Amino acid sequence: MIDRQGWRQGSIAFFLSFLVGWLSLEAVLRTSGRYVSVLSWNLFGLEEVCRHWFGGASRTAISPAAILPVILSSGVFTLDVLLIRSARWRALGIIIGVLLVLATVAWIPNPWENM
Repeated sequence: MIDRQGWRQGSIAFFLSFLVGWLSLEAVLRTSGRYVSVLSWNLFGLEEVCRHWFGGASRTAISPAAILPVILSSGVFTLDVLLIRSARWRALGIIIGVLLVLATVAWIPNPWENM
């Protein structure tokens, strides 16, 4: 039997983390690229890997190279929510969750700004 409540909660967690990923990238664009969060930095790195993998896909918002990194990071956030909800893995989920929150809001200088 399908656990509809679990699917609904997983979908909500995925959507919210997808939104966090895009908002993090939007914050980078709003600050003219002067500072970048650790999460955004990782998303940019994944984007470059995907762009290389897909043969230099265009830099549009709907290209696989732009969507896949956010989907991958959203999957990590969703997995963390599921770990937190599990009685057995809750402590690990909380530790990973705190690290993800810090990575999302920790701002570091962008080394590519002056290149």
